[in-house]
Amino acid sequence: MPQPQANTASFIKGAPLRQPEYFIGPVAWWSGSLTCGGVERQILATAKAFKEMGRPIVLLCRTLSPTGGNDFFLAEAKASCKAVLEFSQNEIKPEDFLAARDIVEAAFENPPPVFRDSVAAYAAWFLRLRPRLLHVWNADHLEPLLAAVIAGIPKIIIGGRSLAPRSRAPYGFESVEESLAYAILSRAMQMPGIVMTNNSRAGCTDYEEWLDLPAGSVSLTSNLLELKDWPRPERERVAALRVRLGIPDKSPMVGGLIRFVSIKDPELWICAAMRACASTPGLYAVLAGHGPMFEPLKKIVSGTAYADRILLPGAVKQVPEFLSLCSVFLHTAYVEGLPNALLEAQACGVPVVTTRCGGAADVVVDGQSGFVLAGRDEEALANHVSWLSQHPEAAVTAGQVGRAHVGREFSLERSLGQLRKVYARILRNPAEHCGRQEVR
Repeated sequence: MPQPQANTASFIKGAPLRQPEYFIGPVAWWSGSLTCGGVERQILATAKAFKEMGRPIVLLCRTLSPTGGNDFFLAEAKASCKAVLEFSQNEIKPEDFLAARDIVEAAFENPPPVFRDSVAAYAAWFLRLRPRLLHVWNADHLEPLLAAVIAGIPKIIIGGRSLAPRSRAPYGFESVEESLAYAILSRAMQMPGIVMTNNSRAGCTDYEEWLDLPAGSVSLTSNLLELKDWPRPERERVAALRVRLGIPDKSPMVGGLIRFVSIKDPELWICAAMRACASTPGLYAVLAGHGPMFEPLKKIVSGTAYADRILLPGAVKQVPEFLSLCSVFLHTAYVEGLPNALLEAQACGVPVVTTRCGGAADVVVDGQSGFVLAGRDEEALANHVSWLSQHPEAAVTAGQVGRAHVGREFSLERSLGQLRKVYARILRNPAEHCGRQEVR
């Protein structure tokens, strides 16, 4: 499918459809779905904090269909938000849709119908909801972002969750095309009332360089992790999960939580796990998650000599129990923002072995709470996994260091404070939406 090319001179010709004073509705956040992913877990953690401050938000989702696990965190979201709304074409006015579609067609040369109509439909939906601020939690969600600009939402926060698309493109990525992303984001960042954040220092710098923005233009808003939300789970629950997964009592386990897509490199994870199993008698390897590569890789594993010790159970909702089973946590992504799974593993006192991807070095104290390896050599990864599996006392110490580190560096006070500063920049009255305390 040909990608639409932005026409610079008429990028927002005809926009905005409404003036700022029209948008008197809620502070709204956008998430494509509520599938089992790191972005979604961060949205829920932050929404919970907003609710506890007495400022619950409205969460907007493209789909909440059970198909594909898009409603995985729906119950938790309903408990943490003022409302969770799923997009519906039945809730938009035809005249708003047609007006927005005309703007898309003026802004792009031969836009694909699906892209054009999605943007127009979201813009018409926003005109019905009238949010005074839209926080798009993933910068790859270009259609709702463009729709917000066309509708005229006066305040927009764009949340980067990884490195810029150019840094990811060589490894494959399922939801964004680089030239289209550049066309939209570079122009959006020239508009008043729009700010961009990223959850890692590496991501901030990469987006600034890619979009030719001055240093400091992209604000750091680290992932949030409250240690009090990660107590040691009950032994009975951990034991029950061990039985369900089929792991013998007292057997060491290397674990992983992943989306089965190429940028996460699940193939490298499995290859390193096989080597670790070969050198560590009794070691089990469990890689939880789902995605397009899940079924092909599960079939490959089933035909190997380690099929009984390398387990792919699909998505696991009992994350604390799963991590508590792990002797070591292995992470093999090519590119990341700030890996949520590494935060959670260390919160559970599990040492980690990871590739040097994006913000991994922000999370792991190399040589103390685990190992951050510069290369992508499966043997080196396996050797570090095996060493930690075979030295349980050192692994326990590393886990304690990791838990203290993430508790200090990614606390509610620190991470939410970073986000509150962004809201302070974009809102006239930051206390209205970020709590009554003074924003510092």
